[in-house]
Amino acid sequence: MTEEETRKQLVRYSRRAYDRHLVGGTGGNFSARLDGGQLVITASGVSLGDTSLENLITVDIESGDWEPVGDYVPSKEYLYHAAILHRRPDAGAVLH
Repeated sequence: MTEEETRKQLVRYSRRAYDRHLVGGTGGNFSARLDGGQLVITASGVSLGDTSLENLITVDIESGDWEPVGDYVPSKEYLYHAAILHRRPDAGAVLH
């Protein structure tokens, strides 16, 4: 799967979880593994129902480094997601 496809699926499933009332408000965080030792994660303070390609944040799994995207920053639990993906190379995503 390409990075673009992964990002689109992350947006799709984030919105789907919100639409099905599995999460509410700004609760829940979704991330997905990317090639090159990175992950993409939903933004802090943004409802999963409002997740878009424009507000996903890329994080380095090893170092935890990230760059803001406009005013968006990663979920405050981005290091938790990175640690799971680091320890579980067979896992492709973290959803909670």
